[in-house]
Amino acid sequence: MTMQIDPQLRSDISKIAVITISFVLINLFFSLYNDSLLTSGYVTGTTASYNATSVWIINVLTGVLAGILGGTALVKVNGSYFRRKSFNYAMRATFLMYVLVYLVVLLSGTLVSAYSKIGSAITFNDYLSELLFFSFSKMALVFFVFWGVITILTLFFLQINDKFGPGMFFKFLAGKYYQPREEDRIFMFLDLKSSTTIAEKIGNKQYFNLLNDVFTDITNSILRSGGQIYQYVGDEVVISWELSKGLDQANCIQCFTRIKNKLLTRSNY
Repeated sequence: MTMQIDPQLRSDISKIAVITISFVLINLFFSLYNDSLLTSGYVTGTTASYNATSVWIINVLTGVLAGILGGTALVKVNGSYFRRKSFNYAMRATFLMYVLVYLVVLLSGTLVSAYSKIGSAITFNDYLSELLFFSFSKMALVFFVFWGVITILTLFFLQINDKFGPGMFFKFLAGKYYQPREEDRIFMFLDLKSSTTIAEKIGNKQYFNLLNDVFTDITNSILRSGGQIYQYVGDEVVISWELSKGLDQANCIQCFTRIKNKLLTRSNY
């Protein structure tokens, strides 16, 4: 009997894996650029302690660590804070998360770097010296700003991915929808029953919060079912599937069932 992995967990793991691979590739590009620059003749050259192999290994390890920790935190922040908290609160949480992950990667990367230079005879003073030397260098500031930008871009891509469905952003970039094209698709139109009556009863502000909470609560059910959010129209959400994805394991029907069950668990609220 095979163990069934929760679709949402599988989706989160996939996102973290993509983020980790991307971070490693970015770090490897940094290594290639630095090595090319140092051996190009345009600079005075490398010091005796420079070891290209060690630098590559360090960048791979720090990329993996940053990808796993940062990716997990970003997926969590995107899934929780951005859907249920204010934008300012979410950004503060993102910044705090980024600083903490950066410090962990900095401490770990410095340890590996010091060990590669000194070996097993490394002492705490050696490690501290290496840490202070890098922390107060211009390179540390460059890395902090650069990876801060990468973090914001990653969060942006996660938002787009969850807003319109997996893969839609890259289809737009590839120009797939710049010209009219025919596709066999399944559509589902969902709107709130008696929404006008509810709005008149609870007022505009509470009704807006109600809509926001409903859309937030049903998003995971849509994404778990392989659906793409085509658009929001007032109290209506339009969901779409490619024909094969919608029919696979009756995803289009499962989607409605999941949404209904989710709203039932939140009925008292």
